[in-house]
Amino acid sequence: MSQLPRSIHLTGVTNARELGGIPAAGGRKVRNGLLLRTGALCDGTADDLRRLEQVYHLAWVADFRTLKEAMARPDPPSHGTSFYHLLVIDESRSDMGAATGSVASHGWSVDSEAMVGMARRNVFGPEAYCDLLFTAWGLEAYRAFFDLALKNDGEHALLFHCSAGKDRTGIGGVLLLSALGAEREAAVADYVLTNEYVAHDIARVEEYARTHYPQEAEALSPAIRATVGVAQVTMDRMLDEIDARYGSMDAFLAGPMGLNSRKLDQLRAIYLE
Repeated sequence: MSQLPRSIHLTGVTNARELGGIPAAGGRKVRNGLLLRTGALCDGTADDLRRLEQVYHLAWVADFRTLKEAMARPDPPSHGTSFYHLLVIDESRSDMGAATGSVASHGWSVDSEAMVGMARRNVFGPEAYCDLLFTAWGLEAYRAFFDLALKNDGEHALLFHCSAGKDRTGIGGVLLLSALGAEREAAVADYVLTNEYVAHDIARVEEYARTHYPQEAEALSPAIRATVGVAQVTMDRMLDEIDARYGSMDAFLAGPMGLNSRKLDQLRAIYLE
């Protein structure tokens, strides 16, 4: 884990890294130590929590999980940290897409059989992030995320997470980097970096499929990688849909995300150097 790019070196928290150093607007880059993205914090060790408090001066946590997920695996309290539950998924909906419906019904699991089952249903297919973002709840959650990011005084970290730190968190990371002026390629590259962080889990589930579903394993491999890790095609599809619906990412940020030019300048003043 220590060799992975932008790792924040947490031993009990999956997919834990920061956005610091990513090139952004005007030749600047994201400041180190202010924007952290992770999986669920509930398995964090005492040393992990101490590191977040003492090294990163963690002040805000944005939790994108459902109520069911958060109640089953609550974030541990942290001194001086405020926790915000930003619900991306409306658990009462009956017309959810595959990804939202699966998470709302069953929560998130790293169990190999569960992962293979989700892969067989192609839960994280190309439309998954459109299903997450383009709803009243999804748009409101990410708008609230930007409002939270604007609270920062530039001296404390904001951490955002879901269960695995890859899908709802991945959307948040790409939108935030876009608002900071990162090129699409740089924002998507950070998103895809998840696959390096969960490479062991991908290999474990692929091996499980080869053992228990030998006739399907090869065909299932892309869906397993998208389920346990991420698939760039899914993020590209969401970004293309933003352009199709709103004309550009800038228009989307100014519209549904509520980032007028003043707020955009403020956001960049906080997080760029």
